[in-house]
Parts: sequence; C-alpha cells; structure tokens
Amino acid sequence: MTATSPSSSPSTSTPAAAGRAGGLPARPLRVAVLGATGAVGQELLQLLAERAFPVADLRLLASPRSAGQTVAWQGESLRVEPGEEGCCQGVDLVLASAGGRKHALRCTVAA
Repeated sequence: MTATSPSSSPSTSTPAAAGRAGGLPARPLRVAVLGATGAVGQELLQLLAERAFPVADLRLLASPRSAGQTVAWQGESLRVEPGEEGCCQGVDLVLASAGGRKHALRCTVAA
C-alpha cells in the first residue's frame, strides 16, 4: 500500500487505483472482520455492503463469548467464529476492531 501525504493528491498509478472504479480491488477478496459483534464491527459490515466491496468469502470473528452467534449480512445469516490463533489463515484482508485487552488480535496471517 502506498501512503500519500495530506497535501499530495492520489495518483492513478497507485495499487488501489489499478483495481475497479473507486479504488476497489479487481477481484473479490476473502475478508475477515475481527470484533464483528461489536458496534464498530457492525459498522464495518455495513460499510462493506454499502460500498459494494467485492467479497468472495466473509469470516466473522469475535471473542469466544460471542462465538456461535449469527449475524445477518447481505441476506445471509453468518455464524461468528472465535478470533483465535490461525483464524485468519487464507484471508486476504482483515478488518479489526477488537477493543480491550481480552480481545487481543490472535490471528496469524500467512504472507
């Protein structure tokens, strides 16, 4: 990802601009939302839907206490999985909002 300073304008040659219109990826991604049952996690899910982000697979992750709950997204009922070590294997993008120490990010993302 290429960072730009606030005074510079984004270039059409950046990796994000190389995808679909609006800088969206050219192919659907496998996405995980860590903290999916919280307020920020719910907002992230809403933004993914509103902006028509290309999602091939969506994995909802949360604390063990929230695991097993179901969350509605895009007309589907998705089961929340525990955000534990290895839970992000095979995921292209992790959106994380894990508040507090007990919800520390434990995902190991394969490079």
